[in-house]
Amino acid sequence: MDPSEQVPESVVQTISQKVEQELTKKFEEQKADLVHGFVELLIVTLGQTIDPAAIARLIARTRSPEQGGNARNHDHPRSSASSHQPQNEEII
Repeated sequence: MDPSEQVPESVVQTISQKVEQELTKKFEEQKADLVHGFVELLIVTLGQTIDPAAIARLIARTRSPEQGGNARNHDHPRSSASSHQPQNEEII
């Protein structure tokens, strides 16, 4: 018998949820660190301070990995190639 079949599904789900929570927490911490590092580079480069509220908004606007693809496409929708040409125009 396969050992994985002996573990109740509820235990597997609980462990999976806990791992996902920990990974999300670590990602959020890394995200904030990266944003703060980027802000420090901007301050040095521009010679200006950046409003802490703007920094907080930037952190809030970044998306978790689960939201990444869909959120990015929503923010910057891609237009199809056909939208660049009139529909009735014939290409020769």
